[in-house]
Amino acid sequence: MIHSVVIPTRNHPGSLRETLTSLAVAEHPTDAWEVVVVDNSDDDLKPATRAAVEAFDESHFRYVAMEPLGLMAARHLGVEVARGSVVSWIDDDEDVAPTWFRGVIECMERHGATLVTGPFTPAYGGTPPAWLEGLWETSSQGRHLAFLTLLDWGSEDCEIAPLTVWGGNLSVPRSVFYAAGGSLPDYMPPSLRDFQGPGECGLTERIGAMGLTAWYTPLCEVTHHVPAERMTLEYMRRRAFTVGIEWSFAAYRREHGLGPEGDGGAVRSAGEPLRAVARKIGLGKARGAIRDVQRQRTLERALRHPESAEAMRLIIRHDTAAGYAHHRRALERSHELREWALRPDYLGAQGIPPGAGRPTAD
Repeated sequence: MIHSVVIPTRNHPGSLRETLTSLAVAEHPTDAWEVVVVDNSDDDLKPATRAAVEAFDESHFRYVAMEPLGLMAARHLGVEVARGSVVSWIDDDEDVAPTWFRGVIECMERHGATLVTGPFTPAYGGTPPAWLEGLWETSSQGRHLAFLTLLDWGSEDCEIAPLTVWGGNLSVPRSVFYAAGGSLPDYMPPSLRDFQGPGECGLTERIGAMGLTAWYTPLCEVTHHVPAERMTLEYMRRRAFTVGIEWSFAAYRREHGLGPEGDGGAVRSAGEPLRAVARKIGLGKARGAIRDVQRQRTLERALRHPESAEAMRLIIRHDTAAGYAHHRRALERSHELREWALRPDYLGAQGIPPGAGRPTAD
């Protein structure tokens, strides 16, 4: 059994090199592993990214170039060219624990897990602002801060909801990935922002609907580097607006019978996908968010004084609702966007937004 690790990267050759180093020095239970780096970078940074990959053993590390069509397309292309029966996704700003490779296989074998993940431990690039700690969400399993892709379910293996397996640390049998129809659209270049969707949430939700299990193991810990510019009001507002777009995308598909089973079954209420994505990002129910944004005076005070977690939550809810409304208007205006949002899957050529070219491996 070959274990393939797919790393989509865009304009981060420096942090990518650190990620690859952590994978190279980790414990490898067998020699049957590979790392596939899919380069989604701008043309001027592709040479540096290729050089970062080629600095490692070519028998285990491969470089694949593609046009900048978005995170989902990069992940899908990586799975296409991967040789492994088990595929993992890791981000280019993470370092894996020495036990990471062993944890993936042991969790699948011991627990019969289909999806495997582990802790996302922060490495802050500076002193976090006072409001950041208050944005963590807690539950019986542990705590998470999904806007920064941070999660800690504790020090023991445990079964978890599939929606809490995120793309920065996701392992799945290759056959199940295709049986579930792959991922939904994820982060896009700014010019294609409206074509964005909830990403791996679509994949993991479908896997859960298939009756398959997701497990967390501390052996699969990744350290997620959080730069100072992500711990700002400006970043949180941009991220919230994007989440609103993702909510709208998920709701639109559900309204047209494209639920997690992907078979055109019964149309579900628009509230269901909103609540599903809300659980992923940890910000509560969408209905409450929409009610809160009507309190304009409270919002204005929060924007003038965004020093507390309460103020940040209000601002985030406002911008999430604004992103949702923006995407709804965009869907009304654009036939191309509506056609894109209702594609049955986004595998291969189906994952190319209108007007873009086919990603190619070289």
